[in-house]
Amino acid sequence: MSLIDTLGKIPLDKFPGFIRYIRFPSYKGIALGSKVTFSYPFTAIVGPNGCGKTSILHALYGCPYRKSTSEFWFSTSLDPIEINSDSKVDRRPRYIYSYKPEGCNQEVEVIKQWITRKGNPDYWEPYKIKVTDGMMPIGGNILKCKGLRAYASNSLDRWDPVKRDVLYVSFKSELSAFDKFMNYGDFSYGKNIKSKQDFIRFRTEKLVNALEKDDGYTWHARKIINKSRCDQKTLDICSYILGKEYKEATFIEHDFFNNVGSSVIFSEKNNGYSEALAGSGEVAVFSLVEKVVKCEPGTLILLDEPEVSLHPGAQKKLRDFLFDEIKVKRHQVVITTHSPTMVDDLPPKAIKVIDNSLSDGMFNIIDESIPTQAFSRLGFDSAKKQIIVEDALAQLFVERAIEYIDSSLKDNIVVSVHPGGGEQIKINWIRTLSVSNLDVVVLLDGDQKLRDDFIDISEIPPADLEKEFNFYVGVNVDKIIPKEGNSGKSDKKKRKEFVVKAFEVYKNNFFFFNRDTPEHLLYEMENGSPYTGCIKDYYDDGAKETFGGPPSSEEILFFQKMQLTSCVKKNSTSSAWLDFVDVVRSII
Repeated sequence: MSLIDTLGKIPLDKFPGFIRYIRFPSYKGIALGSKVTFSYPFTAIVGPNGCGKTSILHALYGCPYRKSTSEFWFSTSLDPIEINSDSKVDRRPRYIYSYKPEGCNQEVEVIKQWITRKGNPDYWEPYKIKVTDGMMPIGGNILKCKGLRAYASNSLDRWDPVKRDVLYVSFKSELSAFDKFMNYGDFSYGKNIKSKQDFIRFRTEKLVNALEKDDGYTWHARKIINKSRCDQKTLDICSYILGKEYKEATFIEHDFFNNVGSSVIFSEKNNGYSEALAGSGEVAVFSLVEKVVKCEPGTLILLDEPEVSLHPGAQKKLRDFLFDEIKVKRHQVVITTHSPTMVDDLPPKAIKVIDNSLSDGMFNIIDESIPTQAFSRLGFDSAKKQIIVEDALAQLFVERAIEYIDSSLKDNIVVSVHPGGGEQIKINWIRTLSVSNLDVVVLLDGDQKLRDDFIDISEIPPADLEKEFNFYVGVNVDKIIPKEGNSGKSDKKKRKEFVVKAFEVYKNNFFFFNRDTPEHLLYEMENGSPYTGCIKDYYDDGAKETFGGPPSSEEILFFQKMQLTSCVKKNSTSSAWLDFVDVVRSII
């Protein structure tokens, strides 16, 4: 079982203080009443720049006890927080979240609302319950739930905020002291200081002196504020993520480059260097890993674009590290990302998409999304997935299902008809996919599926591999296996390896209609019950009645297309149709 599947099987009640959802009656540019549900311990929020992804993290940061969104969003003369008093809709900034108090079986809702008060113009108060926002008053049966009274205010007008640790890291602003100065710093020219490089060389000497002295050493009021050496666990994790062998790493917080910042001194197996020679992604990974490793169990971890400056392989390993920490320490992790790697293979409930499809300019939240859907909505230019089907009606069905799921997916998926019948398609594509990494899926008619179950390949005796392949797939191995040499025969060892690979291809890349043929599915959608006669004659007769005279194949297809369009429009809740949509959803 993959780690992604393992995390999905852990009950949410095992995660202390888990935030079940957050909703936004009025919050920045997010559509009024939007809601983000958290039903998986790792959540990825995807969306274009400026759509409010980071703002959602800021709201989540402000959810726990004694945490405030005002650390990130506050009113200024240039960017005031304004309330439209003339509006019929209450536009005071606020958000509402749900959690289940420890030892209780009932969720409670907490509202945080922006208010101004003396001495604090940007106070986010745990506000009293607002029935107008759909919140339930405290009292009656709710207080009868075991242990809940301890989490209500004395006046019974609000619930206590969740109590849990929070770690927030923005990788967009995670710059080392060196990068801060080189990108944004300023200096005074002197006899030996004529460039930023000269300044860094001079100040680095003073920093090294400070490192060699006892704690408390200062140079013209500049000092080392904090110094810590990475433990072996952090070194091992970072070595795994970044593909290097680190011997030592020391973090230094100091102000020797004028502004307070962090420096890291690395030591690899055969090399020693500071962050000036390290990549920015390298410094960011060490910083994050050290922070996450030190988190208390059940921490809410919020990461803004953790993929910044990391190549896809390192991104995946970083995500695997987070998965491991979630499994062991029961953290709740929410990230924002533009990276397909960070979202790949996640279940739909773990992917939230923000888009600007609303006419009023507000941003819409799609609460569940498959990876392909998420990035097609962002216009991500990826290699298109190809779905192979047997005939034109099957092609129409798949295209309608994709449109039903999300019309934006059409641009990233190609549905192609490969004539020749199910068996020939099996031969051609099992052979092709066994020796390539093409993103191709085959969807055959239901009558091509010989078995509903699928045997574990590892349990098949080597001598029975080819027989079992023919039994499950319905194709003789000799028709798909490549021949080698002048003899035209295949090597026995390679033959066995190829059959195993062919089994895997058939299991992972071949799918089937939920009825014997698309025609049978279409009839059941129309009439609510299976057709028992000759399905071909049924549609021939229908097309003949519509067009007059013996119909051509094009006329039959056009008739079926009209029927399908009508059925999807009028009877989209048909169980036969929804079952087929689920098949297509599992493919894409």
